[in-house]
Amino acid sequence: MEEERPRLTLEALADVDAGRVIDHQAVQAGQRALVVKSRSLRHAGGAKWTSRALADLVGLHDFLASANNQAAASVVRSLVAAAARLNEDPRIGKKLEEFEPREVRRILVGNCEVRYEIENTTISLLRPWHTREDR
Repeated sequence: MEEERPRLTLEALADVDAGRVIDHQAVQAGQRALVVKSRSLRHAGGAKWTSRALADLVGLHDFLASANNQAAASVVRSLVAAAARLNEDPRIGKKLEEFEPREVRRILVGNCEVRYEIENTTISLLRPWHTREDR
């Protein structure tokens, strides 16, 4: 019988959004490697994750967890931390001219790219993905 691999779920991300820490019980049995400590993933440090970005984060975690669950958890933590740092310097990312007049930028976090948009004082995280993905 194939071993059931842990999965980061949207329900578990909702726990983070509600201020609860994700642990192996909130995600699935055996998910001990994933511990995201954040007051709110959707509003990590003021930047907000769109629904699509959260779904991408779940998919990215699941993709990476199939090879290495601890690495998958580490990538998710790094992406959440990078999102929070955008509040200090939101224009640190490279501006993507093809989205003009919108101010869409991208940052690289390890082997992942995160696109985000700045509107007035709001930072919306749009799409995280692994740079090896075909996008």
